[in-house]
Amino acid sequence: MDEINKLVPIYGGITYQRLDEGGLFWPCLDEASPGTEFLKPFWQVAKKPGLAPLPSMQPEDKADPKYPYKLIIGGRLFHSGGGTLSMKSKILKELCPEGYVEINPNDAAKLSINEGDTVKVSSQRTSIDAKAKLTPKNPEGIVFIPKEFEELQVQELIPVQFDPISHIPAMKVCAVNLTKISSPEPE
Repeated sequence: MDEINKLVPIYGGITYQRLDEGGLFWPCLDEASPGTEFLKPFWQVAKKPGLAPLPSMQPEDKADPKYPYKLIIGGRLFHSGGGTLSMKSKILKELCPEGYVEINPNDAAKLSINEGDTVKVSSQRTSIDAKAKLTPKNPEGIVFIPKEFEELQVQELIPVQFDPISHIPAMKVCAVNLTKISSPEPE
């Protein structure tokens, strides 16, 4: 503890003996100090911390007649992260075995797409094929593809775009087109 007391002044009064007697709050600058229970009591705070609005960052891709749908990429209940661990679980793989594209039933009807049809999802960068899953959860004009299915390579559809302030990747959104490729074989 002596080395820590010398190198980190806010721990200057913390010793093993004093800790054994019941614990201390830091900063505790010397052995005469009882420690500082509150760094700054709430009644002494001059004003509430403010939140500063930041400009909205719009996706690079805008919907247009060639790419009329907005694709959102995200996670699903059964698989997490990139699926690197959850895809190895036999039970989770049985619950959700393959990637798919969620489409609003009204959008699907306009394109003659039925549940289970193979659909080509095309962006300005590339195309992927996925099975259609019709759901009214998605608003019209919005399609969703879970990111956990490596075979879909869904990340290739979206632009590489970073937030200029935080330098983290932007939202996983882009404009796409949907084309029916085939229907499932009758059993």
